[in-house]
Amino acid sequence: MIKIHIIMKTLLLTVALGLIFSLTHVTAQDEGSKFGNDSVKCVENASLYDGFLKQQNYVDAVGPWRWMFFNCPRSYKRLYLDGITIMKKLMKAETDAAKQDKYVDTIMMIYDQRIKYFGQEGYVLGRKGVDYFDLRRKTDVETAYKILFRSVELEKGKTEPAVLVKFMQATVLMHKKQAIDDAAFVFNYMNTSDAMHEQLKETPNDSTLLKGNDMILSILVSSDLAQSCEKLEKIFSNIFETNKSVAVLRSIVSVLSAKDCVESELFYNVLVELDKLEPSEISKKNLGRQSEKKDKYSDAVNYYKEAVELSGSDIAKGSYYFEIAKITGTKLGNSASSRNYAYQARDLNNELSPNVYILISTLYGNAASACSANDYEKCMVYILAYEMALKAKSYKMSDGLSQTANDLIATYKNNFPKTEDIFFNGDKVGGSKTIGCWINETITIKARE
Repeated sequence: MIKIHIIMKTLLLTVALGLIFSLTHVTAQDEGSKFGNDSVKCVENASLYDGFLKQQNYVDAVGPWRWMFFNCPRSYKRLYLDGITIMKKLMKAETDAAKQDKYVDTIMMIYDQRIKYFGQEGYVLGRKGVDYFDLRRKTDVETAYKILFRSVELEKGKTEPAVLVKFMQATVLMHKKQAIDDAAFVFNYMNTSDAMHEQLKETPNDSTLLKGNDMILSILVSSDLAQSCEKLEKIFSNIFETNKSVAVLRSIVSVLSAKDCVESELFYNVLVELDKLEPSEISKKNLGRQSEKKDKYSDAVNYYKEAVELSGSDIAKGSYYFEIAKITGTKLGNSASSRNYAYQARDLNNELSPNVYILISTLYGNAASACSANDYEKCMVYILAYEMALKAKSYKMSDGLSQTANDLIATYKNNFPKTEDIFFNGDKVGGSKTIGCWINETITIKARE
């Protein structure tokens, strides 16, 4: 009988251990400490609370779960995940504020014990911080902030997006309470943004990461700190002097762009530095725009040309060529090159056609004096300028652009030659005439009405 009893006890223990393994999915190590002093009872309570949990019977689940929490805390990680679920469900059903508060304390204790027995401190602190922030942001944001700060500090580029977002939300609240200064606010944003971009480098199209990144930028942009360009520039200037990493430079550009703080020397210098470290179509385009605003027209043209080389889109290339055309013709005084770039823009992006013809019309009109030996020849150039403006009108365009075209048409039409001047110069209305100079175009002669 004793022998049978021993065999049955051994068999029961074997079954119990098998059940534990099926619940935990962990490797066999340090088994004795995992299952506590009473392995069989540990398994019994695991089965009990698991059954209640599947039935969503959280009131009855909490008893056997609690026994496991205190008596076999190393059993398996899911014990802690289930515990959080049970406590949140019970707290939600509770109407007494004091009792709800005790549930929050219990949830925090569960996180702490999970770290004690299963490690992953940075990761678990992130989950703990998110819950603490959601449950106690109004009464104790300081503690939530400290937990989240430590999590980000430990996890760095592996921090979950939800944790990064909550950390920035906690940062905003702490800044409003004047519990942290401007420098700490920006430091936290930089670390948060850096962690997010590190993950986006691995999976650039991850929707969760992209949404989190947008939320973090939105949090900063809507904060008190970001209401003044001058304040932002002062803070970022100090950071720029000490840290010129790609992540930091990218963050500065994102924030200043979002707040439209793009006129400062800082923004331009950051763009230049970022372009040295990480040249891209976007950096070239931004530098082209900024150089143009600073009257650095030759630099602007070079940046736009580099943007063309880096771009894989004909539409974008057309836009860059049109910018080059405008600068080359109106700022650098090279009308012939401007026209060539304008036609390249049109060929790559047909939607730019009305803009292109208005630009060329303007170039011709401005060249009337330089490309003619007398007033009659000047009138011929105006006819060509008129034809270009009229050609622009054949395309769909905005009201503003349409008005520009109408104004040019009226101006040039008023400068057509008189019928007698045409006859006096040996020509006739409806005849052809070639304009030389850099223009080298043939027109149909028209008379002033």
